Amino acid sequence: MSKVYKEDFAYPIEANRYRLAFAFPCPYAQRAEIARRLLGLDKVIGLALTSSIKTKRIWDFSNQKDGKDPVLGVEFVSELYKNTDPDYEGPFSVPALVDTTNNQVVNSESLDILRDFTTRFKPLHGDGAPDLYPKDIQKEVDEWIQWVITNVLGRASGAGYTRSQEEFDENAKAYFKSLKELDQHFFANQFLLGDRLTEADIVLYTPLIRHDLLYYPIYGLFQYKLQDLPNLWRYVKNLYQIPAFKEATNFKEYQIGQYSGKTGRAFFKREVVPMLPDMSYWDEK
Repeated sequence: MSKVYKEDFAYPIEANRYRLAFAFPCPYAQRAEIARRLLGLDKVIGLALTSSIKTKRIWDFSNQKDGKDPVLGVEFVSELYKNTDPDYEGPFSVPALVDTTNNQVVNSESLDILRDFTTRFKPLHGDGAPDLYPKDIQKEVDEWIQWVITNVLGRASGAGYTRSQEEFDENAKAYFKSLKELDQHFFANQFLLGDRLTEADIVLYTPLIRHDLLYYPIYGLFQYKLQDLPNLWRYVKNLYQIPAFKEATNFKEYQIGQYSGKTGRAFFKREVVPMLPDMSYWDEK
């Protein structure tokens, strides 16, 4: 459930008690934020939006007035982890679901937060909220999630962060093989599981939405852009045009997060954010 706790625990489910620490550049945090909005939980769970620039202390609230989250009153996400366990040494990651009664982290694993939002927070869902983890296909949802993590997100990261040509070639080939398989799948399917939007689609969306802007030019994944795979492109664009997905997506902040701060220095030895290309094609019907 959490990197802070050695054992899981069932924290109480209450409206207006929790706040989600979130950073736009993080694909893991985006899973939780999409679900928060899609399920109507944005009415009962607040958002602690961090700066997109990773500093020495990773995620901070320098983007907020007075450099602090207005509800939690902290400058750094790390303070929330230290409030939970003074001996905890990291990672001080997002997403982090924070109990506002004591400023402690109750959950910091993105897949667990996604699952909790889908299941444990169900009594607080808004009207018309989709069932993202239907009982009759839970096994299939879990299998797709693991497939995406291994074959899409894992392969993209493997290609982007390796210093070995052999490892890059292996990961890049496997990544594009997976994209082609997905393109074939979406020829006959609206979502990963037929016409049913599930948690698995959220998990797949978060790496794919970064492909053209980040993975293609920065990770050297040049073989295809999304538009070169028409069925996959239609799928991702249709997800983007769902308000909850779109509101949890910010292309400029992705660039800022990638080209600035610790990440910018690690990849480029400088902190220069390029101009954002025209992204209006994402809104085309």
